[in-house]
Amino acid sequence: MIAVTCPHCRTQFEASPVAGSLACPACRQGITLMFASGAPAQVPKCSRVVYILLAFFLGGLGIHNFVAGYTVRGVVQLVLSLVCAVMVFCTFGLSAVGLLAVFVWTIVEIVVVDKDVNGVKMN
Repeated sequence: MIAVTCPHCRTQFEASPVAGSLACPACRQGITLMFASGAPAQVPKCSRVVYILLAFFLGGLGIHNFVAGYTVRGVVQLVLSLVCAVMVFCTFGLSAVGLLAVFVWTIVEIVVVDKDVNGVKMN
């Protein structure tokens, strides 16, 4: 929590340091919190725990990437998984390689990805 002074009514209150826009509890005016660099504070699209759980349970479908804003990655994983699932009925060898690739890709993302599509660090 950080101390915030409302520029409208000069009331001081506590706020989360990642909140971008909020309302003053006294005058209800809108306030935008800024970092020292002057850039507005941003809230991540999803939390790290949610990202990891979605990747663990639904990783092959790319749902975790859709939630974090990585739409292209999510679509590629979803299409690759669906194509491999259809190929199970035709040739088991090729579909197993594709599913293994999606599995490895998901594990790498669980370990490496800690920011959403906007570069905001997931909590």
